[in-house]
Amino acid sequence: PLVAVCLARDGASGYLWQTRLEVHDLLSGVQIWQRDDLGLSETSRLSADPGGRLLAVSTADDYVLLDLKTGMHIVRIALKPLVTFRPVLSPTGRQAAVTCAQGVAICDTSTGATLYQVAISSGAFVAEFDETGTTLTIVDLDAFVTVINTASANQISRSALRDAHIPDLAGWLGCPVALSPDRQIVIVAERDGNSMYAAATGVRIGVVPATNDPFSRVAFSPDARTAVVTQALTAAGRRGDATLIAAPRPQVLWQQASTEVTAAAFSRGGRLAIAQKPAAQPAGAPNAAGQGVILIDGVASEQLLNVTAGAGSGGAVLGVDVTGGGIRLAASACADSAARLYAVDGGQLLYERAHPGALTGIVFAQDGQSFATASTDGGVRLFDTITGGRRWLAQHSGPVNALARPAAGDFVCTASSDK
Repeated sequence: PLVAVCLARDGASGYLWQTRLEVHDLLSGVQIWQRDDLGLSETSRLSADPGGRLLAVSTADDYVLLDLKTGMHIVRIALKPLVTFRPVLSPTGRQAAVTCAQGVAICDTSTGATLYQVAISSGAFVAEFDETGTTLTIVDLDAFVTVINTASANQISRSALRDAHIPDLAGWLGCPVALSPDRQIVIVAERDGNSMYAAATGVRIGVVPATNDPFSRVAFSPDARTAVVTQALTAAGRRGDATLIAAPRPQVLWQQASTEVTAAAFSRGGRLAIAQKPAAQPAGAPNAAGQGVILIDGVASEQLLNVTAGAGSGGAVLGVDVTGGGIRLAASACADSAARLYAVDGGQLLYERAHPGALTGIVFAQDGQSFATASTDGGVRLFDTITGGRRWLAQHSGPVNALARPAAGDFVCTASSDK
């Protein structure tokens, strides 16, 4: 339940004068620790191991490994980072893959020592370990995909992404290349389209025509069935597009044109949340109440809601669930600790129910006749969808982190920090 953020601020004369790394609790928003002595740069990137124990950060001159929960220093890796690359940690947390001018280095996370160094044709852009940490798949700026054995550094395979053109400015402000979680597909946001390639052969599977800017960002869903491409403001000052694309055969599932996307994230279930910057208001008009959030069902490829989150507080929508049969209602869990019930047809707010703690989950039950919420106050509450009345409250001794229910929805399962 932690999030790490790199901050960099420019001084009045244009030079970088303040950098800081902060870790916050995702549920409460409380800052756990901060470090301002790491020598970060405006291109610093970071990642955690799957177990949430280690944090790897690229600084201006080297890489540093920290304890994610405490911020305590573990080791530094004395290699000069490339700005295009985000360091990655193996599933066990015992190895880190980093880049330098000589190629990709696999390092021991306890000592910082370089175990192996792999020469590649150009700077690495993205890399991913497999589920066991046995192999490392690398995509470089020359559009080559290389797979190596992490125990010996022997090359297993190498393929060129045929006719791929990665933008010259890639890596500075955007991330126009993504490798699917199963390491089978590479998507590149090229200037004239979003192309998907087979990682093993480099063959282009297909392309969705588009006009992308150099600072596009690409991300795959956890199940690798869809990918999202978002853009910042284009060079001509035009607002970019947000596009949801099917994989591995690319086709547009959903698109929002001329929008300034501030964030895009997939849920573990494959739903996509798009956060937009509020549209500029005419002179004298009141400001927008909060950031607009679009919720898309990645499987059904349809837009569920387009609402302003929070009651003027700018709270972010954290989750959504929908009823079966007809998909008539949807409920959202917002960062302001309120659950809201909307009519999917038109997005009209029916009612809202405040909670004493932040919401962490919401599911419909009994074929949409009721819905349950989970909260950091340890409570699981069941509400009637018609009246909004609370039917019951079940109390845990620790925060409730997740909810689930079977297709029939005749009971609800909870997962809590009280074990």
